[in-house]
Amino acid sequence: ATDVWSKKDCTTELIGCIAEAYQTYQSTQGASGVAPAFDKDDDMAMRFVTAAANLRQYVFKIDPIQSLYSAKGIAGNIIPAIATTNAIVAGLQILQAFHILRVQLEAKEKGAKEAEEGRYKSCCRTQYCLRNPTRKGYLLQPSALADPNPKCFVCRSATVDLTLDTKSWTMEQLLRIVVKGQLGFAEPTILINGDLVYEEGDGAEEDYVCNLPKTLDGLPAGGIHGGTVVRVEDFTQDLEVDLAFVQKDDWNADEAWKDKDAEQRYIVGGDKPVAAPTPAPASALAADKDGEEKKEDDSKPAAAAAEEDSDDDIIIEEEDPTSAPPLNNGAISNKRTAEEAMAGGEEVGAGVAKKAKTDVVAVGAE
Repeated sequence: ATDVWSKKDCTTELIGCIAEAYQTYQSTQGASGVAPAFDKDDDMAMRFVTAAANLRQYVFKIDPIQSLYSAKGIAGNIIPAIATTNAIVAGLQILQAFHILRVQLEAKEKGAKEAEEGRYKSCCRTQYCLRNPTRKGYLLQPSALADPNPKCFVCRSATVDLTLDTKSWTMEQLLRIVVKGQLGFAEPTILINGDLVYEEGDGAEEDYVCNLPKTLDGLPAGGIHGGTVVRVEDFTQDLEVDLAFVQKDDWNADEAWKDKDAEQRYIVGGDKPVAAPTPAPASALAADKDGEEKKEDDSKPAAAAAEEDSDDDIIIEEEDPTSAPPLNNGAISNKRTAEEAMAGGEEVGAGVAKKAKTDVVAVGAE
């Protein structure tokens, strides 16, 4: 069960499983009328899946080829609902890829390469796979593509094609001419296949300096060859770029490059990265905020300022000590005064109003 089947073994097993499944279906059709379902514990079903999957891997050169035991473990971890959703989403991605290829072909035929980016946004869509259908019965909801987020690492990352001779160019030339000279990096960090081969800046390791005189194809981590993608980062500028290298050996065949020096024989393609905007210092933001608050305070009307300062409480005290409540707080609420005025009639109310006016004047005088 742990042996990996060859192409011949997979073909034999596949044909045998098909014949066995047909016989099983014929024998159970009269009883239930339902074809047998897949079960990872069914030996015939697992042999069929393993043989078919391995043949597909052989055709498309997908590694590693799985044994029957390994395939059973993989099949046991597959959730049908998730697998179905993944298949739908993968199909939608392929359909969007067709749109991108169509735009590239049209741009190549018409020579309108500068219009590609706008065409991508107009022809591609973000497709949402809905759990419940819409009012029209649709389970797929398309929407326009959103603009790239400048703060997103993926959206902001750029890929630049770089054509040169990796057998003659050194790491020092790559940094000086292309990375710093053309792309504008200040303190670059170079990674090949995720492995660090060079870095600059505070705390940088000096051990990587020995890679500067080496040719690009002789660098560690497999070196740089045609098809290699190298990550270049600069934390001081919050800048990242992927360099996709294209190998070119014979530059003398083209008259335009024949008379140029070796350091001039390179081609940079694609959009160059743009450094993220540097945020303003915290002290500057605080100063701006204080200035705005001060400006708002100065712009307040004088009447509003006077109104804010004149919100003192007015206390009305009764002259008759027998009818007055205990002078714990020395005041009677306006509500109680109004009730007494209503009980005493209009004349009393007028007197209270008059006394209230007099008290207000007195408080103002004090």
